[in-house]
Amino acid sequence: MSPNHHVQSSTQSAQRPVSAGDGGRLLADAISWNVLFSGASGVWLLLGSAIGPWFGLDPWLQAGVGANLVIFAVLLFVLLTVPRHLRSGARWVIAADAAWVAGAVTLLSAWPSELTLAGRTALTVTTAVVALLALAQLVALRRARGGQTTGSSALNLEVRRTIAAPRERVWDAVADVGGYARFAPGIAETAVEGHAEEMVRHCTDDLGGGWSETCTLWEEGHRYRMTPDVSTYPIYYRALIHELAMTWTVEPASVGTLLVMNIGGQMKLGLFGRIAARLLASRRRLGAIPEAYERELTGEYGQSDASF
Repeated sequence: MSPNHHVQSSTQSAQRPVSAGDGGRLLADAISWNVLFSGASGVWLLLGSAIGPWFGLDPWLQAGVGANLVIFAVLLFVLLTVPRHLRSGARWVIAADAAWVAGAVTLLSAWPSELTLAGRTALTVTTAVVALLALAQLVALRRARGGQTTGSSALNLEVRRTIAAPRERVWDAVADVGGYARFAPGIAETAVEGHAEEMVRHCTDDLGGGWSETCTLWEEGHRYRMTPDVSTYPIYYRALIHELAMTWTVEPASVGTLLVMNIGGQMKLGLFGRIAARLLASRRRLGAIPEAYERELTGEYGQSDASF
């Protein structure tokens, strides 16, 4: 790896006392674990036809419980994509978990013979996990009291690359905002209206989805920032990203020009959002953009490296 080619990323929140935003992230994480547990349990019940007799479950009852758990997991996942409803939705999630615990305790105490020993053990363990998830969600909800709860995680991805070309040439290539599709994988077409600050770029991806970005900073020959209107994103991006800003900077280096690309913002989906952010920070995805600039300017490129 060349020391001049480096990708750095971070998906952690700033260090500060617990606040509504921190509680929101904790709440999103607790609901994320609920999605994983409920979804996995539901799929296991739907696909594991052999476990019914072992647990003492009627096949139709087993399938019904499994289907409801999968639907519950899907609804929780959808909730994570709508931050403004996170707090109110969490109350219903906690109520549903509490109802499961109450129903399971009633079944185990009033009709224990309805299930086999294996069935009673599995239900006891499952109910204990559900109770812990409900408690975690309740604690996070209390920490998120007051103010707006986004449940989002901070995103900060940075690419640094030294290109063996004069600063003016690198800036001309990077500042060709309308030509961004030539350099960014996954973007099929770009067009701009206006110039410098308040300039608007319209993007279309390879799937046909489109969105708009506004220039909110322009320092001629040095730096500019594009801020997408997330509300115009296709659903597959809008469900993941709460807010975003992308900054390109060119600076003189000892040999050539240093190109810095920074992507900052907030990710939805709690745990799932942070996993997606790490995928976005992969060497192949992020490193491909400065490689394309370097290839156009010099005809060759080196190797980028990703670290967390």
